[in-house]
Amino acid sequence: MKKVAIVGFGRFGKTLHLLLRDDFEIILFDINPKVYEGVDLTKKTVRAKDIKEVYQAEVIFYAVPIAVFEKVIANHKQYFKKHLLIDVLSVKQHPAYVFRKYLKGTKTQALLTHPMFGPDSSKEGFVQLPLVMDKFMANNDQFAFWKNYFSSKGIRVIELSAKEHDRLAAQSQGVTHFI
Repeated sequence: MKKVAIVGFGRFGKTLHLLLRDDFEIILFDINPKVYEGVDLTKKTVRAKDIKEVYQAEVIFYAVPIAVFEKVIANHKQYFKKHLLIDVLSVKQHPAYVFRKYLKGTKTQALLTHPMFGPDSSKEGFVQLPLVMDKFMANNDQFAFWKNYFSSKGIRVIELSAKEHDRLAAQSQGVTHFI
């Protein structure tokens, strides 16, 4: 069974855990111990005691705020081996820039995603909720695995480049904020 880590266990980290918990062994990490209060963890889920434990997983999802994303990646770089790193930020060119900067010369892969849902919209499940994916620095096997996995959960996968995603997001959000 594949081991997956989630760095950041805020509202979206918890949503991601709900999506993944039945199918993977999960390692959770958050700097705030209070985020675990009242959360029922499965037998296949453990809380990392330190950051080194996170990198025992093959795949690491970063569910951290955009303001700290680069700092987290920079601080964790020393642990990168042959991992697959997956971001869940709502913009794509920023994590692409950060991954390019810090993964240069490593064997670590990166996949860009934007789950266009959250804790409120996924209360009834994940069927037909959209998720944008950009293969970015992932090999074909990793990309296919995660695309198929998300699709198997009923998620509507939309393939877009980081640039195209951000262009479309800027247009739609720009109109919304203008009105």
